[in-house]
Parts: sequence; structure tokens; C-alpha cells
Amino acid sequence: RGGINPYLFQMASVREQVSWVTEDPDDATRKAKTLAAAAVNRVNYHQSLATREVAVHPDVLVVGGGIAGMQASLDIASAGHKVYLVERQPTIGGHMLQFDKTFPTLDCAACIGTPKMVSVGQDPNIELMTYHEVDEVSGFVGNYKVNVRKKKRYVDVNKCTGCGECAAACVVTNVIQIPERPPLPMMEPEEESALEATLSSHGNQPRDLIAMLIDINDELGYLPRPVLTNLAYRLDIPLSHAFRVATFYSQFRFEPIGKHQIMVCQGTACHVLGGKRILQTVSRKLGIEPGQTTSDLEFSLDRVACFGACALAPVVVVDEKVYGGMSPAKVEALIDDLVARNENHEEGIVEEIHELKPESYAEELR
Repeated sequence: RGGINPYLFQMASVREQVSWVTEDPDDATRKAKTLAAAAVNRVNYHQSLATREVAVHPDVLVVGGGIAGMQASLDIASAGHKVYLVERQPTIGGHMLQFDKTFPTLDCAACIGTPKMVSVGQDPNIELMTYHEVDEVSGFVGNYKVNVRKKKRYVDVNKCTGCGECAAACVVTNVIQIPERPPLPMMEPEEESALEATLSSHGNQPRDLIAMLIDINDELGYLPRPVLTNLAYRLDIPLSHAFRVATFYSQFRFEPIGKHQIMVCQGTACHVLGGKRILQTVSRKLGIEPGQTTSDLEFSLDRVACFGACALAPVVVVDEKVYGGMSPAKVEALIDDLVARNENHEEGIVEEIHELKPESYAEELR
């Protein structure tokens, strides 16, 4: 209002830099005088600034193709802006895809990340720059200039199908060195019988690997390592591939299943109403962790993402029987009844549990 340039301003922060941090009054006074004198001296070097408008480049650069980078790119692209997504690795996805499940719903990490990877690759507003690194950034807001270095791939990315033929014909390594297979582990008679039956049924076809794993898991109750090793050898596939497929599905087990299988729901409704405490109670009482079986093969414990019975939360399933409105005390009593094999008492507990109304769950937790 007085015609003075609004940017000719200098501040001496006496309160924060002197009053609040200096105990001795004399020292504080000397320090305040020095700060004030310094502020006055700086005014001599001030220059008037003028406000001006500059053109802003609308394109956006996103560095890092993890779950956050992918989502940011998709959101910006959906708003109509051109996006350059730079990722230093050969593919996007980031560390999230290395996880098995995600909190709190225990959903498959790959099931969340893979659709976003596809959407990023197909979005016309996103230019994906994998195997690139940002070397230098200059300029100012709205007018940045970025130098991005493209790493050597030694292949034509527009023609590559991932077949691996170029690796086989590589003039540097010439041939792929494959280590000798270790001796195949011995199998029990029932394991060998289950393996031969499924191989005979499916005709030694690697494409039927999942079906074979289902047959063996149903027959033996789990997937013994010797069987998996021999199956991979018979199908002429890497053992790592067989384990990668088997570990992806929670239906497959790698330890013998117990006589009684206890499954504790960890879905959202059950989690809110104490599902975690119930799982901890069962684990502590049986002395095993989820996915394990007691040494006497009496009990197996598993966590399940959801049973689809949220109205009965928290839910525990024992030997395919659904128990709703559970609590740590009730699940302990249920295990004691299973140990005692008292069927009448067990049915009584089932009736008592199913008579609970949803509003009584929260009351019991309180």
C-alpha cells in the first residue's frame, strides 16, 4: 500500500533463536543485538523482485515404478496429462510384488500389483521407461529439464518375447552352464504310489502341474518335498518352478495335516472383533504357528483371509464345522473338547455359539 516492494523484507527471529534457547539474560541480550544488527546489514544487499508469469510445461515425470509410482502415474494420466514413468529395473512392480500377502485383508500382493502393471503398460498417456536412470535435473517448477540415461539391454525391446533364445546364442557365454542335478530323494511307498498315479492320470504333461499338485495334496494330505523334487524331475521342469506354483496357493500344505484342522478367519470383520487374539490363543495352546501341525499329528492350524461369514464374526472352522461368535475362552474350550473326543459336549458348544447375536459380540469384547 505504501509503494514499497513487498519482497524487501528481512526478519530477525529473536524469540526462537534467543528467548527460548538462551538461559542467561545478558547473553540473550547480546545475541539479540547481534541478530538485529545482522538483519539490518542484510537489507543493504536486498534487490527488488518483480512478479511475472511463465509458461508451465504440463508433462509429468514419475521416478520409480513401484506400487506408489504406478498409482501416481495412473491418477495423473487419467487427468489428461502426459506421464513419463522412469524405473531403473528392467520391469515395474517394485518390492511389493515380493510379498506374499498384504495387510489387513491378507490379499495376494501380485493380485493387486499385476493389474496396475498392465494398466500402466496400456495407458496411452504413460510413456514407460524401464531400465532407465535419472542422471540430472535442472530448471525450476514447471520448467524442469531432466537427463535420463537408458541402460544397455542388448535386445530389441519391441521384438523381445522373453523366449531366452538370445541367451542360448550369446557370443560371450556361448552356452548356458547348467549344474548337475543332485541325487533324487527317496520316497515312502505311499508317496511313490501317489506320484505314479497322478503322472499316469495326466500323462507327464507340465501344463497339468497344478492338477497334479492337487491330486497329490488330496491323496497324502500335504506335499512332501521328496515328491515335489521327483515330480519336477519327471516333468523336466526346475524345482524352483514347482515350489513357486505350490507356495502361491494356500490350499497346498508342506507339512502333514493333523487329525483336526483348525482354521481361524483373519478377514476384516473377524480382525476387528478379535480374530488376531483368537489365532494367538490357539497358537499358544497348541504350541504351533499357523501352517504347522502338532508333533502328535492331532492338530493343524491355519489362518484364512475370509470365510464369507461376516455375520458370525469372529469365525473359527474346525474339521469343516463353522463356529461363530468365538472368543479366546471359547476356542480353548473347543480344543479341550476335541482332545477329550466328547461329541455331546462339542455339539452343545456349537449350539451355544450359534445362539449369540451380533450385538453380543462387541459386548463380550468390552
